[in-house]
Amino acid sequence: MNTPESGLHRTIAVTIHPDQARALVQDDFHHFRLAIHHDGTHITGVSSEAVRFPYSLCPQSRSALDDLIGLPLTSRIFDISGTINARHQCTHQFDLAALTVAAAARGKDRRYTLFVTDPTEDDHCEAHLTRDDGFSLHWSIAGRVITAPAAFAGITVDHGFTPWAAGLADEDLAEAALVLRRAHFVLGGRAMLEELNERHIAPSRGSCYVMQPGRSGHATRIPTPHRDGTQPFPSASGDREWLEGH
Repeated sequence: MNTPESGLHRTIAVTIHPDQARALVQDDFHHFRLAIHHDGTHITGVSSEAVRFPYSLCPQSRSALDDLIGLPLTSRIFDISGTINARHQCTHQFDLAALTVAAAARGKDRRYTLFVTDPTEDDHCEAHLTRDDGFSLHWSIAGRVITAPAAFAGITVDHGFTPWAAGLADEDLAEAALVLRRAHFVLGGRAMLEELNERHIAPSRGSCYVMQPGRSGHATRIPTPHRDGTQPFPSASGDREWLEGH
């Protein structure tokens, strides 16, 4: 009998409602719910709920999402990230907000199911994405470089990835590529979970809302339980009802 592979499971779901779109993201470290309110052309409000998060100040980052208010709906997520400084946002809530705005502009629900295998001793992993319309994307990654399939071989998942993705003519492919790349980024936390859990406060890197200098020292680490990663997360209580607008 084959032993199931372990790794990071991540789910992103967006549902469309009149005047708003609701979304959630869930993985080993994160569980956020978010709603984008709009008038059909522009964002009129943002609300979010932090269910599971790695630092005590993560829920406070909701206020930073107000920077989106007034922006036009757009199906191209780069229009959002190119307008707002993501370093002053919660990375995962901001990513989710951009995906939600894009779904609202398209007027269609969207769901991503992601799985990235734990790296081997020589730092290889397999990254898988499935979208609710049947589209799938699979990368083999060595270190920080995609090695297969041939269409993506040689592309680094580090600096330079976003400009590359922004240059793709297929907006849906570009969005999926960013989503899969972020899942690979989060995978890194599994490999250093013990080290992360031993930290008392967030590092001061300036890379997100919590890690801004002057704030990171007040952001207490919330230990993340270890998961063997062989099974996806079960649907959390209340998630389905919330997505459906109840």
